[in-house]
Amino acid sequence: MRFFDKNRKKNMINAFAGITAVCISPTISGLIINHVGHVSDSVGNAIVQVMSLPVPEQVGPLLINPVYPDRPGYDDINDKQILRTNEYDKSTDNLNTGSEGENTNKGISEKPDGVMSFNMSEFKDDISVYDGMDGKIIKNTYLPIEGDNYINLKMGGQVRNTTDLPNTFVRDVVNTPPDIKLDRENNPEVLIIHTHTSESFQPPESRYYDGQYSNRSIDSNNNVVSVGAEIANVLSEYGISAIHDGTIHDFPEYSDSYNRSAVTASELLRMNPSIKIVLDIHRDAISEGNAPVAAVTDINGKPAAQVMIISAADDGNYDIPNYLENLKLAAYLQERMERDNPGITRPVLFQYCHYNQDLSTGSLLFEIGSHGNTIDEAVYTGRLIGESIAKALAELQ
Repeated sequence: MRFFDKNRKKNMINAFAGITAVCISPTISGLIINHVGHVSDSVGNAIVQVMSLPVPEQVGPLLINPVYPDRPGYDDINDKQILRTNEYDKSTDNLNTGSEGENTNKGISEKPDGVMSFNMSEFKDDISVYDGMDGKIIKNTYLPIEGDNYINLKMGGQVRNTTDLPNTFVRDVVNTPPDIKLDRENNPEVLIIHTHTSESFQPPESRYYDGQYSNRSIDSNNNVVSVGAEIANVLSEYGISAIHDGTIHDFPEYSDSYNRSAVTASELLRMNPSIKIVLDIHRDAISEGNAPVAAVTDINGKPAAQVMIISAADDGNYDIPNYLENLKLAAYLQERMERDNPGITRPVLFQYCHYNQDLSTGSLLFEIGSHGNTIDEAVYTGRLIGESIAKALAELQ
């Protein structure tokens, strides 16, 4: 852990100073109106800024926490809490904190363009203070792979089959369009969540990594929530209504993240039966030795984080009856992303796992880049794949 050092002018980011509030505080887990952010028309400046708006006098039925209905509404959200963080460790994503920080967790907003956002953390940190030069970030562009378990898709992209299912069978499945059709009746049809909400990225334009940076942050401007917000905003630009939930699930116990996100997703699905697709947005963690790797490619002259979709398979142990429908959707979106922006994807990983993909047909996990990628690269990719997803879903109508 790096403490404040006047000589170096570095102050440790209180990365998890407010997570406990999300988990145990009824005060800041209530619902208020907030704003996911304005996205510039310029793709080059497409970074979501999370800002709060004044609470309206009446919000009607939105004055309920959809996940924790026993918690109060917005009346108490002006209270601010000073919280002591706990110590956390997880492989290469080590978080060792012990400072005090101030955090206000926001509840829900319904934007005019069709994005409803829940539980967005307003904690602010400054990852630019991590400017140590402990080594160079390794930049790697992952290219198509030749191998027995790699299935080439017709329009571009690949599926890596790690299951016992024959490649011939899997090839037939991935060449079949998914049976998903949007209603386009202004009801939410896509849910975006984050099981590992605090997974964060490097500061803009980083070339070197600071070994003291944990690659974890609850600042929505620095972590995967920004990517999810960008995808949701782009979908809304194409007339697809989305719910984006920023609930922090990966603290205090990382091992229970999926149990907690399952509660969040299940309740949102119950309250919004119109939802047809659930995207769990993560970032990967690829290293070579101590050096973080950036999975990056060039799209229109700009660096973009590469994407890997994970589609869960069921061998009888995971209770995902419609897992092949999820795989069809994964392959379909993969093809469209590659057709629009060649090189933006890594092969779809089709493997035996769970990842809550039993909750709804159309459930997928997206890994956006790695911990070597910058936040700019990740959010840029969020815009690019958001456009591809929107176009792909429109073609299914």
